[in-house]
Amino acid sequence: MRDNLKNITYFKKYLENENRKIMKYKAMADKVRIQRGEEDAGLKRAYIVIQNSYFNKLNCLYSMGAPIDEIKLLYPEIIEVMGKIWNKESGYVRLVWMLSIGVMINVSQNNIHQLQKLVQNANLNDYLVHFLFNSIDKNWRKTAKEFLFTDRIAYSMM
Repeated sequence: MRDNLKNITYFKKYLENENRKIMKYKAMADKVRIQRGEEDAGLKRAYIVIQNSYFNKLNCLYSMGAPIDEIKLLYPEIIEVMGKIWNKESGYVRLVWMLSIGVMINVSQNNIHQLQKLVQNANLNDYLVHFLFNSIDKNWRKTAKEFLFTDRIAYSMM
């Protein structure tokens, strides 16, 4: 285990709770999408809850010392939900977090390309994001000259 303050029972219960939340909100999201359409505000809120639960699950798996391959399986699911709600203003720190984890666990280029699409579609030009993409993908040749959100970088490092 990477976290020695909590035992395996704690982590298993935590994962069960997050999995229940993900299933509940995915079912709810499917229902809302059918009834009200893809642009419904309630659907967006459901996606936010799902994304938060996926991040909690990822953090828990890493903390409990789960095999990297198990963590890698979760990565595309997080990217999928990020693609539904991500924007550069509210999702910047999560993007940096995903890229950092992607470097650490050596995720597939397909996963990285999906994150690159989010960045390109949002026209996000940020030194740290470009630096991380350049370290993961040798074909990424963009380099921004400055940080876009210096206040968020300092906050995310606390």
